[in-house]
Amino acid sequence: MIRQIAFLLAGAAMFFCSQPTIAQHARTMTLSPGSDGIFRMKEVETIFTSENDTVRVLIVMPAGRRSDAYAEVDLQDDDKVLMVNGKRVKTVTELETLYGKLAVGEKLKMGILRSGKLIMASLAKADPDSFPKDGPQMQIVTSGGDTRPWMGTGLMLGEDDGLVYVDRVLYEKEGLQGDEIGDGDELVSLNGSKLENMDQLFSLYEKLDVGAKVDVVFTRDKKQMQFSFKKEEGTGTLIRQ
Repeated sequence: MIRQIAFLLAGAAMFFCSQPTIAQHARTMTLSPGSDGIFRMKEVETIFTSENDTVRVLIVMPAGRRSDAYAEVDLQDDDKVLMVNGKRVKTVTELETLYGKLAVGEKLKMGILRSGKLIMASLAKADPDSFPKDGPQMQIVTSGGDTRPWMGTGLMLGEDDGLVYVDRVLYEKEGLQGDEIGDGDELVSLNGSKLENMDQLFSLYEKLDVGAKVDVVFTRDKKQMQFSFKKEEGTGTLIRQ
């Protein structure tokens, strides 16, 4: 099954409480069927994956959004991890196992291939209890089949025979006006255009300018309802791999 992963970088307050929010940044990637899965290294907020005996960086949080202790760790998207503490690694499971065996404070040294050059990246394993409970965080949302996250809205959408519906609400979006949308609600139109599938919805949405008003009509138990919001900057794009 094809799996999609949405990486949401935002303040924790945005997701679960009605406090003023900061700008949200999001990216979505689709893992190929041959992928071995993912491993998240929280010190550097980096997601690793592997396929065909190659471990690579799927996505890494920008240095300026990590804690000061790990801001200088040199990792980039698509880096290939060849060695960890002198041992060859071919899967994320092997990487995760070696990481798990380290004591707090011990060094993790990675031999990385980047654009044909070998470099080293190292970091000290942190105490899990030391990770911040607020501030910038990476939220991971997985989806599969005909479900996709609608970036900037807090909604995971699904599609069934051309019907677009809310698979689940990931978090409460600030600035939403009108009726409250929930799991299972069926989306009917976006800014007056009748929705026929998710591809059409995302195409219409991506064409809107930042700050544009977004009007969505939906139904619940055959009752027509509506909500609206303004498109925000930095809500991300869908990246398929």
